[in-house]
This record gives sequence, C-alpha cells and structure tokens, in this order.
Amino acid sequence: MSYKKIIIYLLFIILFSEKLYCYIDPGAGSYIIQLIIAGLIGISFSFKLFWKKIKKLFSKILSRKSNN
Repeated sequence: MSYKKIIIYLLFIILFSEKLYCYIDPGAGSYIIQLIIAGLIGISFSFKLFWKKIKKLFSKILSRKSNN
C-alpha cells in the first residue's frame, strides 16, 4: 500500500469520524509513562551493551581519516 493511500485513509478517518466522549483514566496514563521509561531504559541498556563495538567502529573510522 502506498503512502498516499495511507495518508488519504487516515485523513478520511479523522475528518469523518464521530465525536467520542471518553477519557484516559490514571491507570492508562501511568501505563503509558511506564512504557516510555521502559523504552528509554532498554535503549540505554542496549547502548551500554554494545558500547565497545561502537567505540571500536568509530576508532577505526577516525584512524583511517588520520592516516590519509
């Protein structure tokens, strides 16, 4: 499915949807905050886990530039 079709579909849903009378309860809000925090911790853990490989990659790139 092309991006144009997806955008048109989403605009159609947004423009022609009925009004919803709902709310986000505190449980859902805390769940969203927990997801965000877990995502940040996961990203930082994976960055820490692969830090030596990332450092080695950049040192190789910088050593090639300094040799030239």
